[in-house]
Amino acid sequence: MSNNIQGKVVVITGASSGLGEATARDLSAQGATVVLGARRADRIKSLADELTRRGGKALAVPTDVIHSEQVKKLVDGAVQAHGRIDVMINNAGSLAPLTVAGVAGVASDDAGAASGLINAAHQLGGSLGLAVPRRGVRGRRLRHA
Repeated sequence: MSNNIQGKVVVITGASSGLGEATARDLSAQGATVVLGARRADRIKSLADELTRRGGKALAVPTDVIHSEQVKKLVDGAVQAHGRIDVMINNAGSLAPLTVAGVAGVASDDAGAASGLINAAHQLGGSLGLAVPRRGVRGRRLRHA
């Protein structure tokens, strides 16, 4: 089995714990450069330091994905530090109920997490000159900050 992640630059949101943290550890161990985004700056800084001590390349950028300017800073920081982004894993989320208001027609009280993922996709696409869809799976216009 080939290791096609080695040398890739991977941005991971929600990297301070859970699946995001585990993904960062695994990809770093496989030779990827990881750029960690999460609200808990102390946790991602500690993780980045640990991965670097183990011989990996890691950068921590405090990011709350519901704020588009912070997502832009995450994407721009990755590109400035490493010249490109090969993979972006939008993992940020919360333990709140899993339904989301205003996105693809699903009802809920809190659309922050979904809005954040939309922000992340648009910031990444815009920074890399890519076209990012503005419509959801049901054809409804996606709302983002």
